[in-house]
Amino acid sequence: MVWTFHHILMDGWSLPLVMEEFLSAYESRATGMEVITQEEDKYEDYIRYIERGNKEAEEDYWRQYMKGVEQGTLLPFINNTSERTKGSGSYKTLSLHLTETLTEKIQGYAKSTG
Repeated sequence: MVWTFHHILMDGWSLPLVMEEFLSAYESRATGMEVITQEEDKYEDYIRYIERGNKEAEEDYWRQYMKGVEQGTLLPFINNTSERTKGSGSYKTLSLHLTETLTEKIQGYAKSTG
């Protein structure tokens, strides 16, 4: 499987949900079971939910919650340690070059299996 998407389409919260749904559907198809679908959430419903909120109460909550914070700070679950450095780790690029024959076989398989 090759999976690619533009970063504006998904964030770190939705990616695991999409992957879970995909793997569940894949397993169902692979075992001959029916793929179970659910009604999709509508962004419009979320906007309506936000509009119904009490803006003054929300602002009061955050003003109290942030009271005393005068400068940038870490989230409570992030440790302030030297191990927490940005950009650490190793990154590599892997290129896969397919022959024209293999590419045609892959495309033929994809078309035949839908």
